[in-house]
Amino acid sequence: MEEIKADLEDLQLKQESDFDVMNRVLSIATSYHETTDARLTALEDIEYYVHQVDNANDFVKINGIEKMMKLLKNKQASIREQAIHVIGTAAQGNPSVQVKAVELGVVERLMEMLKDDNQALLVRKKCLYSISCLVRHFPHAQNIFAVNGGFPLLFSFFTNDPTNKLLIKSIQLVSDMKKERLDIQSLTKSDDSIEEKKKQYNRFNLTAILGANNWCGKLVSSLKYKQTDVKEASVEAMRNFLDVCRDEFNENQTIRHIKDLLRLQVAMNEWGEERQLERQFSVDNFLDADRLLQLATDGDELEEYIKQPPYVEETFKKEL
Repeated sequence: MEEIKADLEDLQLKQESDFDVMNRVLSIATSYHETTDARLTALEDIEYYVHQVDNANDFVKINGIEKMMKLLKNKQASIREQAIHVIGTAAQGNPSVQVKAVELGVVERLMEMLKDDNQALLVRKKCLYSISCLVRHFPHAQNIFAVNGGFPLLFSFFTNDPTNKLLIKSIQLVSDMKKERLDIQSLTKSDDSIEEKKKQYNRFNLTAILGANNWCGKLVSSLKYKQTDVKEASVEAMRNFLDVCRDEFNENQTIRHIKDLLRLQVAMNEWGEERQLERQFSVDNFLDADRLLQLATDGDELEEYIKQPPYVEETFKKEL
């Protein structure tokens, strides 16, 4: 028994802390003497650890962001991609990491790589992911993004993105920025921190930037895309822009596209027997874009709607 206790105590003494593990694998990830596979595995390990806020903060203390920045120059696209992924994961929902990354110029560097058509698509997608993590709920970073031409860059993907992968993420990012402003303006109580946050958001006029780039028209035009993911991202964004895009969204053509998307959603989702739902569900009587957008972006709301009279009752009457 004593021998077992001694072995267990020895194991506990040898057990590495998360901080020690990150230090160790960071040295592997940044070593040119290691194989590409070993470095990628090390980066994947780091990305796993920095999901936790405390680990992400420790990652900053060991100059992890700076070391990831150096890896962005690596010749291997897979190394660049994974290093960018680490930065984004560490920054997501972590103000301390966001501030440090902004101080180091990470936003501008990732924007340069995102603009570069010579970068692999997977690298560019990770750039957009990490930019999103860095600027969300961080008005100062959003201002840096705007000043450096971030919005025209995002809008370029409406016409220069064959796969539409970057376009979808761009629509979602702009929509999230707008949602942040709607949320903070809707707060009924206020204090010094909230007022300061409002001032930060007002440092650049998001509505003016979007208006100058025909954002509302771009959203409407994206409803014509064949790819359902693009349509769904656009409709989700429309809900956040009703206050500035209402006229464009109420056009007959827009209403028709949203109705088509709703019918497709019903056909693709398993809410009971598909044929029964197709018979019950009708949107032809809707003329209000607000209600259509609500149904198109809220699965629970849509499910509840298609169960309600008069559609169920009318179906039964016809069958009788």
